Amino acid sequence: MKKIFRKLWLGLFTAFMLTAMSSVAFAAGKAMPVQNSDLGADTNAETEEYEIEYGTLQKAESLLVFSTKKNGSDLSKEDYAIWKNPMELHNTGFFELTSAESAKMKDLAATVYIPTGSEQGAQCMMIVPDSSVTNYGEFIIESGWKDVADKEKCFITVLHVPEGGWSDYAQAEKNITDYISGISGASAYFLVMNHGMYLSGYGDAASVVQKYAMRYPTKVSGVATFGDVEVTEEYMEEVGNTPYYVSGTNRDVNETVNKEIMMNMFMSVDDIHAAGNAAVADYWKTCNGYTTEETFDNELVADVVVKENSTAEEAAENLFDVARYIGYTLSNMRSYAKAEERGAKKCFAVADVSVGEKTQYMNVEYFVYIPKKLDLNRRGKAPVVMIFHGGTGNGDEFLGRSGYYKIADEQGCIVVSVSKMYAPKEANGDYQKSESSMTAAVLKKVLATTPADPERVYAYGFSGGGQLTFHMMVSEYAEMFAAIAPRSGTPRSNVVQEGYLLDKTSAIYSSPIIDYVVPVWLMAGEYESDYNLDTPRFVAYCEYFRTRNGVADAEAEKQQFNYVDDFAYTNADTYRNQQGFPMFRFSLTSDIGHSIAASEARTAYVDFLKHWTRNTITKDLYYDGKLVITDLEAPEITAKSLGKSGIIQVSWNRVKNAAKYEVYMSTSKKGEYSLVGTTSMSQYTFVSGKNGKKYYFKVKAVSRDGITSEFSNRAGAKCVRFSISKKEMRKKVYELLGQFFTPDELFGSIKF
Repeated sequence: MKKIFRKLWLGLFTAFMLTAMSSVAFAAGKAMPVQNSDLGADTNAETEEYEIEYGTLQKAESLLVFSTKKNGSDLSKEDYAIWKNPMELHNTGFFELTSAESAKMKDLAATVYIPTGSEQGAQCMMIVPDSSVTNYGEFIIESGWKDVADKEKCFITVLHVPEGGWSDYAQAEKNITDYISGISGASAYFLVMNHGMYLSGYGDAASVVQKYAMRYPTKVSGVATFGDVEVTEEYMEEVGNTPYYVSGTNRDVNETVNKEIMMNMFMSVDDIHAAGNAAVADYWKTCNGYTTEETFDNELVADVVVKENSTAEEAAENLFDVARYIGYTLSNMRSYAKAEERGAKKCFAVADVSVGEKTQYMNVEYFVYIPKKLDLNRRGKAPVVMIFHGGTGNGDEFLGRSGYYKIADEQGCIVVSVSKMYAPKEANGDYQKSESSMTAAVLKKVLATTPADPERVYAYGFSGGGQLTFHMMVSEYAEMFAAIAPRSGTPRSNVVQEGYLLDKTSAIYSSPIIDYVVPVWLMAGEYESDYNLDTPRFVAYCEYFRTRNGVADAEAEKQQFNYVDDFAYTNADTYRNQQGFPMFRFSLTSDIGHSIAASEARTAYVDFLKHWTRNTITKDLYYDGKLVITDLEAPEITAKSLGKSGIIQVSWNRVKNAAKYEVYMSTSKKGEYSLVGTTSMSQYTFVSGKNGKKYYFKVKAVSRDGITSEFSNRAGAKCVRFSISKKEMRKKVYELLGQFFTPDELFGSIKF
């Protein structure tokens, strides 16, 4: 009996002590039940102690670009060829991110988890926790988001709860805005792309996050909330009908309102039938109802998923396959998948990215997409499009964002998406030289390892990638491209301000700008503030390429290109040469700010890029197989009299691409010149001159397409004929014919 009583007493005492220890630990922040009843978990579940070691964030300047040492020795070029992925992060584990690391976060702080094997540009779940949470590292573990991160190789960040919790919505809204901005600006440690941001709210923060998403629908690509939510009908009505502002535009409001903006939404609730949950779900269903089918630009309609007591893993499965690309409305949601999941192959090319006197190499990441059916020429080669992401992108995401994998399937071209994120900078902060070297190294390897046609190489770039296409065109690599289509990207301002476009001196290479004619379609959004004809830098850019391509004096032809799926249209000014070929085109796409649309990228390829080829030996340019003549040289001529025959012979050198020559004559140096003959020869004989009169000549070269050169130099000669008097003439005639005729028979009454 005593043994039984002792066991019972020990059991009760143990239970009491465990309960007390759990309470003390919770109060001290050592362990906590992060999934309470608001999160759909059992409140009686036992908690677990975690030993979390917080690391120190290391800046990218020393770790994220590339390493220069191997076992203490300098790396050779061969070492770089087998060096590990330069995109892989060196910052892994748990970290505390404060305003000291990210000035945009003001006085906020966040806990960050970066899994081993993650890369720059990975997706990021930004969590606003319940007000009761105090141990954020354990929260990441207990909520299941660490497991998600380890599996998906994504980033997890948790915003620290302010004093007083989330009761002040106005302050909470500001905190979340600064938080999102701060995380996106933390690229010195890890880089989060705009399209890869997702937001989550737990417990009493669930309703806060829902309200925030309704007011700022394009800040993130998807939202997950855990716990019942309550948002008033008045708030949804007011915010839903608020005009939506398109980021990166030159307008204050847009005809689109917030409730017309799609949102990929996941809601884990306690009671699926609760009125508040149903009302919020219905709001998002209304938003997502504006697009009901897949189109070229909108591959996946945003969804609304409501489940009871769900998990982080389910939320990630529903959210991470959709991305939002800001800058244009309604069609700004696209399916998100890594380039390799779309069928692309990740590759690396070793590039010389030396800056200053320091010799350095970099293993450049790029993705090659080769469709099953290729547009092959007679040599079995296919066109290749180099595509360049903007400042907040990478080669992985840009393949999907641009829609170029679909364009490749449709058009049979090879697509190469280059990750150019970490081009080393010159002392003055410029990075164009190393960035261009990286791109050239990739292209050379692609031409050597794929069925890419070196005569059909094109470039399409957005924003910073559009800027790269320009800088490639003023480098020694210009001759590698047949045509380019930069989107919302112009030269750096110093290139224009310092007159480099005018005196043809490159700010980047300290050498003359290459004058190869490169057809350009410069694209921009209708509502962009930095890329329009009111911007001096933009105007200088247009004038430069019009002059370079020989259409500076051409009149603009107004055109409109309608995109597939009736998504949008672009109004274009096309400048054609004398052959009618579009040497330069500038266009504004409707209803778009600083962003891109897959339909727009497709139009650039179908209606422009694919028509051009460049001979790799002669560097001649062709449009649909016809030689492009941009500068027919004027002949150099001479003129001389041929003895006393009365003949003047005009001669000249043969002009490349000339099919014939027009000969013009004047009777005085400054007189009017009139066409007197046309010939395919390199000389012309003038026989109708007046003895002793001097005549002046000029010649124009003419191509098969009717392109004419400027006038040649002026050349003159005097008409010289054999001369004899009448008396001498009659005497000569009598000497020859006098034995047959009398003088009267020969000359009549004329005496001699």
